[in-house]
Amino acid sequence: MRLLQDTGTLSGNDVPGNVLAVIARELQIPVEELEDDTEFSELGVDALVAPGIVARISKAAAIQLPEDVFETFATVAALRRQIASLEAKSTIPPLRPSPNPGPGPPLAAAPVLIRNSSMPYNKQSRNLFLLPDGSGAAMAYARLPALPHANIYALNSPFLQSHERYTCTVEEVARLFADAIVGIQPAGPYLLGGWSAGGYYAFEVARELMRRGQGIEALVLVDSPCRTDFEALPLPVVRYLAASGLMGDAVARRSGKAAPSWVVDHFAATLRAVERYVPERLNLFLRKEKGPMAMPRVFLVWASEALLSEDQAASAGLDPNVKVTRLLLQARSEFGPGGWEKLFPAGTELRIATVACNHFEVVHPPNAKVLGELLRDVINPEGEAGWVHEWRKCSAP
Repeated sequence: MRLLQDTGTLSGNDVPGNVLAVIARELQIPVEELEDDTEFSELGVDALVAPGIVARISKAAAIQLPEDVFETFATVAALRRQIASLEAKSTIPPLRPSPNPGPGPPLAAAPVLIRNSSMPYNKQSRNLFLLPDGSGAAMAYARLPALPHANIYALNSPFLQSHERYTCTVEEVARLFADAIVGIQPAGPYLLGGWSAGGYYAFEVARELMRRGQGIEALVLVDSPCRTDFEALPLPVVRYLAASGLMGDAVARRSGKAAPSWVVDHFAATLRAVERYVPERLNLFLRKEKGPMAMPRVFLVWASEALLSEDQAASAGLDPNVKVTRLLLQARSEFGPGGWEKLFPAGTELRIATVACNHFEVVHPPNAKVLGELLRDVINPEGEAGWVHEWRKCSAP
């Protein structure tokens, strides 16, 4: 099955036509063969093929369909009617081609210096750039300890004060983050990381900087459920956690104080972008006279503990059948690459570590100290001999 690479021929106004164009290109047939009475099963669209087509539709046509859509709406005519119905009901703003959408001044990501290097700055010193989670706030990383040989910069979302303008893609927002990072450090190699949705941003910022000819030294993905294997987090989960005071450290949870409305608003905008986000494998970019770039060292950090018990989640009405909900709320026993291995060239080494806390506590004390030690391993110029923790290894297939 050939992947759709160029969506420039899609019409912005004809969503059903765009969807059918993607289906035809995925199946390598003329779009004219998709007549109203054509059944998708006759074209070989089964449970194995459908998820890939749905993913390409999401990326190319900016509409999210369930993976069983070709079973529920078995003919072309039925699918057309369903898409028309979704368009009529949709409250999600349309994707815009620019990372500076809507009226108002140009948008920019705002870097915040969280910690200066704990060692005198020298030729081994560098900067670690951390991308924000769904809240969009750089201060999520404020409790991290200082690191030797590295300043820690965190970035505020360009939409932190204007969530209603966040109608563009994850990849487009990554361009704004990349611009801000280059403003601090004009040339690579770069150290990048991100917690939760920040992992998606970090991955796409790495791609963007590599596309610009810059090297990436390391990429750290902190409890970030990869979109190859996990859905976007349902907004009702965010609303419940925010209203219950569960989005924060143990002290915040004991207070039971609800999260500010701007946090939920930005989360909602982030999730709209994440729903449409279909990451593609990171390429080995070619540079003139230097050959292909090296892949970054990749580090995965997983939280291991439950935020809610199964009974608590059920009583809150949270659907336990959604994989990402289970991952973020319940205790875990398996800590593999979680789908990230699918996004790097074959043979790329990934290293994995865990922190004994839930998803929302990983950046707060006392766990921030452990995360800081893991970040110290990542940037340690002495290499593995001086690492604090033992990292398990796996490789991209």
